[in-house]
Amino acid sequence: MEFFAPARALYASSGFVVCDPFGSYREDPNSTFMTRVIAATAAV
Repeated sequence: MEFFAPARALYASSGFVVCDPFGSYREDPNSTFMTRVIAATAAV
């Protein structure tokens, strides 16, 4: 829904990208699935 465009833009500005549904979720016209790769850091 266009109502959520600002929220999707906020996530995108933080590096999230649209992806396929994950886990037990299914494609839904009212949902947007997003993911972000988090780089691993070395243990200190």
